[in-house]
Amino acid sequence: MHGQRVLVVKNLTPHTRRTSPFRPKVELPLKHHRIYATMLSHVTGRPLMIQTFTEPTLPTAVQDQLRPLLDEAFPGLFNGRTYVKQQPHFRIIMHAGSDVVGHVALDYRVIRIGVEVVRICFVIDLCVHKDRRGQGIGSKLLEEAEAQARQAEVCFMVLIADLHGFYGRHGFLRIQGVSTKWLEIKDRASHSLIEGDLSDQLMAKPLNECGWPEGPIDMLGYLP
Repeated sequence: MHGQRVLVVKNLTPHTRRTSPFRPKVELPLKHHRIYATMLSHVTGRPLMIQTFTEPTLPTAVQDQLRPLLDEAFPGLFNGRTYVKQQPHFRIIMHAGSDVVGHVALDYRVIRIGVEVVRICFVIDLCVHKDRRGQGIGSKLLEEAEAQARQAEVCFMVLIADLHGFYGRHGFLRIQGVSTKWLEIKDRASHSLIEGDLSDQLMAKPLNECGWPEGPIDMLGYLP
């Protein structure tokens, strides 16, 4: 794409502090809820609140609203479930009153890039209710995802997407020219080991002064 920034592979060593990647807070303090309500209510006309849930603690009422939201945003993928291949570790939910108007999921893991083993946060299934799009909700969800990834001290946020312009404005760069290996899952069953070029989909944002290592990528699991 014209003007698209590309993350050039460099021979740099990523951040290597040995801390657990599973440290993001489960819920934002009320103070933070009020900040988001103040920032977005002038756009939407209703106060908004962000909450973060671990997957086992996701309330049934939220799940019931997530299913149609995900089905509408990603037709043919979720089929009435709240996940496609595997359940994520965390979900960040944007509420307007009792209504779920936005969602993004986070999956923490290590991957191998060349000879380096790197801690990352996968950003998964970012979506906004069709009646709320264009109001900055997606950007706020992505900003909160980054805040939690930084708190977890991972090296990179990683995602699979074709909206390069939107994610590029948030500091994500395309990973191009490297082979990627992952476990293919179909119909909720392990299928095969795939190796291919994800240059048109794979994007990453460096955190905590990390540099992207040289070499092929092994996702050490499925591709969200």
